[in-house]
Amino acid sequence: MLMVYPDLGSSSNHPITYPESVLDDEDEEEQILYAASFEELARNHVQYDTIIWVSISLLLVLACGIGIILLLCLPIRRFMLQKDISSRKLYVTANEIVYKFSRPSILFWRVTTIEKRAPLSLVIDIIIEQGCLQSFYGLHTFRVESIAHGKAAPVDELRVQGVTDPGVLRKVIITEALKNLQDLRERLQTYPYW
Repeated sequence: MLMVYPDLGSSSNHPITYPESVLDDEDEEEQILYAASFEELARNHVQYDTIIWVSISLLLVLACGIGIILLLCLPIRRFMLQKDISSRKLYVTANEIVYKFSRPSILFWRVTTIEKRAPLSLVIDIIIEQGCLQSFYGLHTFRVESIAHGKAAPVDELRVQGVTDPGVLRKVIITEALKNLQDLRERLQTYPYW
């Protein structure tokens, strides 16, 4: 069930303004209502991931010595993460949430492009998490749970880290999902035997 909490502050009287996006021509097939940004927090995200990588590597050095190999791979890991963050696109259309990103392979032979789509009609929960280390770097984990096709339990449809303003993204998703719900309700009232 999609729960909406009204914003009682002074900003609720003004419409939500959506930032302009820099997207490819292929992305403009659908009308994009909101495009999230990852660039502002990219440096913090790389530092956050580096600290986690070094911590795990040092624990593995103490445990069995394998962590030295992981420490030697740290520059490659940072490069791959920077490429990953620079390729991320997350946008909301009238009917779905689209998340696209590209990851270079470990040997840099090819790039894997992944696209995830979550229909707004199936979204049941939007979760914004922030751990201790994430709060130090100003990062959030943005999760969208939806009803899986044919399954009873909710499933994480999207899990994204490093979105610049997750509160606004949540507001846009809830607003668009409610519009879709109201349109469906009006169609059902107009055509009761549909």
